[in-house]
Amino acid sequence: METKYTENHFEEFEKYDVLTDKDIFTKIWTEPRRIFKFINDTQYEKYLYILMIFAGMVRAFDRASSKDMGDHSSMFSIVFGCVILGGMLGWISYYIYAALLSWTGKWLNGAGNTSSIYRMMAYAMIP
Repeated sequence: METKYTENHFEEFEKYDVLTDKDIFTKIWTEPRRIFKFINDTQYEKYLYILMIFAGMVRAFDRASSKDMGDHSSMFSIVFGCVILGGMLGWISYYIYAALLSWTGKWLNGAGNTSSIYRMMAYAMIP
């Protein structure tokens, strides 16, 4: 079987802008539509899990401060709990949330699956 080359036989790869890791983390603030389209189209997952671990930690610190845990717990226990438990359990809770969004989205004829929603959530938490 003979492959027919067009004038530009790399057009599959050229339909996406080539973005570096630095571009993704800096331009997400100024060009979010372009960055999220790139992440979705190329299924970019390089820093997915570390971002979700950080998101879990941030959420744990937020909950600790909103519940005034510093009034009856030591600073060490709060920081330890937020970093360790928040980091370990945070990414799991966000994955469950993405699965629920995907599941309810199917009722509305949505096209996103759990992994694509999870990926978008991870990078959406950067700003």
